[in-house]
Amino acid sequence: MSFLNWHPAQLAQLQQRAAQQSLPHALLFQGQAGIGKTSFAMEFARGLLCERPIGQMPCGECHACKMTLAGSHPDLLRIEREVNDEGKVSKEIKIDQIRDLCERFTQTSQFGHYKIAVISPAERMNRNAANSLLKTLEEPVPQTLIILVTSEPSRLLPTIRSRCQRLVFQQPEFPSIKTWLTQHCPNEDPQGLLNAAEGAPMHAVHLVESGMLNLRDKLLRQFLRVAKQQEDPLQFAKQCLEGDSDIVLSWLVRCVEDIALLQADSQQSLSTLSSAELAQSLQVLAKQIDLAEVMHYIDKLRTAKRLLNTNANSLLIFESLMLDWVDITQPVTT
Repeated sequence: MSFLNWHPAQLAQLQQRAAQQSLPHALLFQGQAGIGKTSFAMEFARGLLCERPIGQMPCGECHACKMTLAGSHPDLLRIEREVNDEGKVSKEIKIDQIRDLCERFTQTSQFGHYKIAVISPAERMNRNAANSLLKTLEEPVPQTLIILVTSEPSRLLPTIRSRCQRLVFQQPEFPSIKTWLTQHCPNEDPQGLLNAAEGAPMHAVHLVESGMLNLRDKLLRQFLRVAKQQEDPLQFAKQCLEGDSDIVLSWLVRCVEDIALLQADSQQSLSTLSSAELAQSLQVLAKQIDLAEVMHYIDKLRTAKRLLNTNANSLLIFESLMLDWVDITQPVTT
């Protein structure tokens, strides 16, 4: 399964531009995290560099394809957050990484084709890195292509966004990814797994491979126990840091959104409940919490997700959220 097939409309548009030799010097791929935008960008780049492409699809057999798959092609650069010796991922893409890109783009292509850089997640460039990239975007070098991948385009400098051609990516259709999910997670129900990952197939696989799918059910049960005053909110805040904090917050947002859907008596609630076994607890909460309080708390959760991408203290963020959760669920009794 080619990642390019997940997004046929975007592929068709890019194929046409490539065939007409009218690709822009910068593309901005935006859409929900975890839906394969970066994988699409890398595969499209491999197709451009392929010696024997099949309709812009990489053949997978030529010398260029073997180098791109091995990550050693001199004309393809992937820029992402660095990982230190302890395995910790940096919160930002740094200026030295972008300076390296700019320097390499001034050099002649070693194979006489495109020089391509994929920056993901582009919104994680710090201010200095973004300003450095802007200079290259303002004075593009012929036969170069920069693909910026983001799930939060508003965090990019407006001057960067204005110099890129934007392609919006939606969640891939379930039939196009069902086989892929089954191959990577053979012991999971693909539809249920996709629901847990909010429709994002790459995140779905990550949930299984990292063990976070089991952690999700555990944390959601504890989250509802905090509402019933059966769990210490501050101790629970610490446990939220056991997994990827950003993903954990996404689960909490979804859970509280389910409560709001139940309060509104939405038919959609039947398909978006976080888990069938949690349905009863969610229904009880929906009857006892004020809808305005619920909506305000959802805003707080979303704000917290943005703060996690800064240097703010993650534990303090979760502690504040859990104390607020206790406040709005005070009517709930054991």
